[in-house]
Amino acid sequence: MPRLLLLFMAASFFALGGCRARTELSDVEGKVTLKSTPLDKGYITFFPVGGPGDAFGAEIVNGSYKLKDVPAGKRKVLITRPGRISMDGGKAKLVSADPISPMAVGNNRIVEVGPGKQTVNIEL
Repeated sequence: MPRLLLLFMAASFFALGGCRARTELSDVEGKVTLKSTPLDKGYITFFPVGGPGDAFGAEIVNGSYKLKDVPAGKRKVLITRPGRISMDGGKAKLVSADPISPMAVGNNRIVEVGPGKQTVNIEL
């Protein structure tokens, strides 16, 4: 009898695909604008909301970004902009770009990433 129960439990485990839930993935792309103008250069990061998980990010070039294989679910979106390097008398100098505040209207907003292909546009 214990063998029959063990066999039934093993069959149930494999029939249900194990104990791991499958996460659906999304390809996310979009445009990022600052005061209605495409953001020339920056970074977009999708952070998990409501639990552990990985953050996914991409470079923004000429106002556009593309991300592949982002797990579906709620994500907080953060836009940042790096400084740039300038040459001054043969010496490299870090020139800070106009920073984008995490508190800027439109930044740090929550989006729902669904399975498949999705467009998420951000206006700052």
